[in-house]
Parts: sequence; C-alpha cells; structure tokens
Amino acid sequence: MQPGPEDRSNVDSGPVGPGRPNMPGRRAWLEDPRSFVLIVLGSITILGIAWKLLLAWRTRRGVARLLEADVTPEEVAAAAGFQRAGLMELFRIMGDPASLLGPAHREAAATAIATLWAEDQLVSEEEQGFVRRGYAVNWKARRRYPRALGGPLPIAVEYGVPALRPSGPGVRPDNLEWSHRVLGAHRASLEQWSPWVAGPGRLAFEIMPGDFEGIGPHRLVLETRVRTRGLTTPWEIELPKVPFPIELDPRLEPGSMLAAPDEAHGRAMTAGLTLEPAPSDGSEALSILPLNQSLGIRNPPVLRIRRPLPRDLAHRIRIQLEGIEGTVAAGSVVLSGHGADTMTVPIGALGDPGGLTIDRPGMIRARAVLEPDESLGWSDPDLRSVWPGILETEWQTLEIIRI
Repeated sequence: MQPGPEDRSNVDSGPVGPGRPNMPGRRAWLEDPRSFVLIVLGSITILGIAWKLLLAWRTRRGVARLLEADVTPEEVAAAAGFQRAGLMELFRIMGDPASLLGPAHREAAATAIATLWAEDQLVSEEEQGFVRRGYAVNWKARRRYPRALGGPLPIAVEYGVPALRPSGPGVRPDNLEWSHRVLGAHRASLEQWSPWVAGPGRLAFEIMPGDFEGIGPHRLVLETRVRTRGLTTPWEIELPKVPFPIELDPRLEPGSMLAAPDEAHGRAMTAGLTLEPAPSDGSEALSILPLNQSLGIRNPPVLRIRRPLPRDLAHRIRIQLEGIEGTVAAGSVVLSGHGADTMTVPIGALGDPGGLTIDRPGMIRARAVLEPDESLGWSDPDLRSVWPGILETEWQTLEIIRI
C-alpha cells in the first residue's frame, strides 16, 4: 500500500545506504550526558599518560646528566626532584673524593640526599649510609709536643655530619643526637659515654705529658654513637673509631716556636694592637671590672687586634697604670696572625694587683702589655711563629670608681 499524502513528510526522500551517515543518531550520541563524561575521562587519561611520559623523560635526562663531567652543583642539588631515581648517583657523587667533581658538587649531593631523607624517600639502611659517608672528625691538636712542657695540653675535637644545614630543606643537625668517649687519655672520666646531645658534637679536654711514657706515638681514640631524633624511622648506630696519634719529643724545645726578633715586624705588631673602650651593647647596665676589694674600672676596655700580623700571638695580657709601678694580670690571647679581619679580646678578670697602690676613684691612663708565653702557643695547632718580644699598646684613659 502506498503512503498517503499526509505521511510523505515523514519519509526520507534521499538515498539510503552505507554511504549516507545517520546524522540524527550522531547528534543524539553527542547530546547524551554519558558521552560527555566518557570524553572528559578519556581526555584526562590521555593528559595523565602524556604528563607521566614527560616526567619520566625529564627524570631520565636529569639522572643521565649526573653522569656527565660538566654537571653543575645546581643540577646536582636539583636531582632531589627526581625522588629515588637519582639516589644512587647522588651517593656516588657525595662519597667519591677522588672524583673530578669538586667539594661544591659533593655538598650539593649531600643536600639533595638530606632533602630526600626529610621527605621519607630513604629506607633506614640508606639513612645510616648517608650518615657514615658524611661523618667527619676534626682534631684540634698538634701531633708533636715538647716533652719539657710541664702544664696540661689542651685538646679539642669536633665531629658530626657537616652536610646537614641548620636551615633550609632536608634533615637538620638537631635531628641527630650524639654520644662520645675518648680512649687512651688515661682519664676515667673520658672513657665513659657522654650524655646524648642533639646537633654537632664537640668536646675539649686536657692531657698531662707526665701521664705518658716515652716518645710515642700515643693514640687517642674517639668513639661516637648517633641516633635519630624527631624522624619517622628511629635507629642507633656506632660510627668508625677515629684515632689521633701524638708524640712527646724530648729533643723538641718549647721555645722553638718563637720567631726571630725583627724591628720592622715589631713595629707592625705594635701598630696592630690597641686598647679601646668597650663597644656599647645598647643596654644601660653598668659594667665594672674589679681592681681590688673597693675599686674597679668602669666599662673596662677591650684589646683590638687588626690582622694580618707578621707573627702569631701567644701572650699573657697585663694591665699597666700610668705613674704606678708594676702590672696586673688580665688574661691571655692566642691568635694566628693570618687573616684579614679585626678581633676584639675582652680584658679578663684582673689578677692580684700586688704592689698597685690605688686608694681613690678618678681618671687614669692605662695600657695593655703583652708578654710572650711559648707554652700557650703549643695549645693552638694553627700557630707556627710566635712573636718573641713584649708588645705595648698606646695609653687609654679609664675611669676608676668605688664599688
């Protein structure tokens, strides 16, 4: 039966077949909300895959850059952004002092590893390996002393992980606690483990030359333990023992450290020393240095030392008052002449005034007198040539008041 005239408007008069798209059906699919969700999810998936591929490519490129000889410290430090991908190369750079890369590269690698540690990217074995590789000990002592030195020999030791910084990203020095002991000093108090202390370790002690027989070498051995503090993974380990040999040589004279006197050097040494008023600290507190039981010096001066100096200082400081016989002890100064800075040494507690006869307040001029003491010079391993003569500063006006 043929369709009536009223039905012809609903009949598609065009050709029908595979070459003609079904337009109304396609529009319906696009207008379907479920189709929009599928398009969005597909786009997100494609973008996510592309982003991961880009990150992987950048990571491989950055890690490969660590293997190149011209890598910069900045690029090494930026490797922390690759998370664990560059960890082994960072350990290699940090722990290879024979590498062509310099100290700046090793420091940058240590900073990057410390950053990864703070982000919980390391396992405990890797954290301990980082501490072992970065562990450093600095003995502040000489390896050879004169046997004739009668007084105690001061020795200081500093240890820790210098790569850890107190500020910035990464694990900090306060996140590690240390305990130590020293063997071989013939002192029972040093052979006991010290209390745990956070941050870099430091200890100072003295040894008596008479406690050691023969020339030596006599070995002092530092033992340390370290544990984590305030971190996700708690652990505790002992670090390698670090020995330090010393010799007590009977053929070495205590005065061998004193330099030969030289007039030109003497003038330069004197010009570099001044007795000056103490700098104000902004407070109104009164500062008094007792001179005897009833009198003292208001706002005691300081000894200002301008370096470089042609010789080192290992001198006892004494104060001389104008018009009064004698001097009074006021501390000591031990300082290398090398450097380009200015140091201030406060006048220490005055010793027995002895024959100084001062009975009333008033204004008086004074100067510092520095007397060489070679035994002081042996206490600092950086000193090599101590000025052998007495040094005197210019006169400075002081105020003596009643206490």
